[in-house]
Amino acid sequence: MNPGQMNMKVSAYRYIESVDETLSTTEKTPTLLCTFWASVQPRTGSLLRGREAGTMLSQTTHTIIARSQSVKDLVDSDYITWTDEYEKAHKFDIDYILPPAGGLYTTIYAEEVLTND
Repeated sequence: MNPGQMNMKVSAYRYIESVDETLSTTEKTPTLLCTFWASVQPRTGSLLRGREAGTMLSQTTHTIIARSQSVKDLVDSDYITWTDEYEKAHKFDIDYILPPAGGLYTTIYAEEVLTND
């Protein structure tokens, strides 16, 4: 891959569980793991049934390619966010991280999920 194709700055987050002993509750807080340059490419998608035209695709899978060193600590339970050139936020749940097998780049397979924006 040409490093110039990694033209999108994305952020990776992990939910960290904290315990509030006063209220006896646990809370999952998103914590920023890292920010890195990547290539984000859509792969497949299907429309939700019963939706009007122009709505967001459901089950839209993407491949996110990044330098292996930048994403070495990511796991499948983490998620990635990216803001496009129109200032729209996108959130991706990681499905699978393809091991780099000694290469410079890692491929992450992810599914876009709806955000509350």
